[in-house]
Amino acid sequence: MALSAVIPSTSGSGGRKLGLGSSAAVTAAVIGYHLAGAGVDLGDERQRTTAFRLGCDAHRAAQGGVGSGGDVAAASFGGTLVKDAGGRDLWTPIGVPSWLHVGFFDAGAPASTRSLIEE
Repeated sequence: MALSAVIPSTSGSGGRKLGLGSSAAVTAAVIGYHLAGAGVDLGDERQRTTAFRLGCDAHRAAQGGVGSGGDVAAASFGGTLVKDAGGRDLWTPIGVPSWLHVGFFDAGAPASTRSLIEE
């Protein structure tokens, strides 16, 4: 099974890494691709949760064991999620009020998740 992906995570940013979770999205996509190829039904909530946990473990290992897993959860489940306070990797979908508007901005400098967490 061949897989090829090009992820322009620096597109439009002057070559800087934007930190919008593209590595988590690629991790979730590759795991989903291989599981679906093996006949796993990712429409089943339990199977999707297993795929998320695999992705979260892989992504966390690549980041030196740190990270909340939120970007992998968003890539795996979609929508708006909240992390359960008592669980390491328990994410629950939530609705957002229609009046809430979310915006993003570019701070002008890249940030390293690993180095920020280590501080």
